[in-house]
Amino acid sequence: FMAGRENKRAKVEQIIGSYRITDTFIGEGSTGKVMLSFRLPDGKPAAVKIVNKSSRWLKEDAVKEIAVLQRLSHKNIIRIDAIEEDEKNL
Repeated sequence: FMAGRENKRAKVEQIIGSYRITDTFIGEGSTGKVMLSFRLPDGKPAAVKIVNKSSRWLKEDAVKEIAVLQRLSHKNIIRIDAIEEDEKNL
């Protein structure tokens, strides 16, 4: 999450894989927006980064980021629970 940035609202309300994505914007990274989401079917809250697959550059960077995060284990680094994909987003 990016400190000092204003909380923005995005018009996203969709299901990607096993997550219901809300319209609550949490933050933004170099490859996509992070939205408050809820895991289906148990309703557990999660932060989901949405990467638009129409940009090859963004998708390639996101795949690299995922590979690095999966190898790291540190209390200050988020853990990846799942990687979900639909027609437009990773």
